[in-house]
Amino acid sequence: MTSQMPMQSYRKSTKVSSPRPLSSRLNTQRADEIDSPITPLIDGHAVSRISDFIIYSVESSSIIPIVREYGPSTKMGATVAGQTSVKAPEKEAFEKYLPGDVDIVSVHSLHGPTVTTEGQPLVSLPP
Repeated sequence: MTSQMPMQSYRKSTKVSSPRPLSSRLNTQRADEIDSPITPLIDGHAVSRISDFIIYSVESSSIIPIVREYGPSTKMGATVAGQTSVKAPEKEAFEKYLPGDVDIVSVHSLHGPTVTTEGQPLVSLPP
């Protein structure tokens, strides 16, 4: 991103809280059992608390319940992107459920369910 614009101006304030401490949500036992540089986490809350960049790439009909569940756990200062085909529910979910101290970018890959993604442009829409 070349510039960051605060989203607080048109977003309701959301208090960030986690249901359990991050350490209790890390699935470290499973990570120790596998030979991989990737550390699996127990749920989306754990992912949201430590990630600098999150992409919600889900069906438009699912974006509101998913962001309602995991959005409040988003790490302070993170950048959150949405990659849904219909932007109105994405915008509504981000404004309502993400903390006011995150940056939001919306993206669209300019293809549909019957069009291959190969060679298609990607559009990024800053707020």
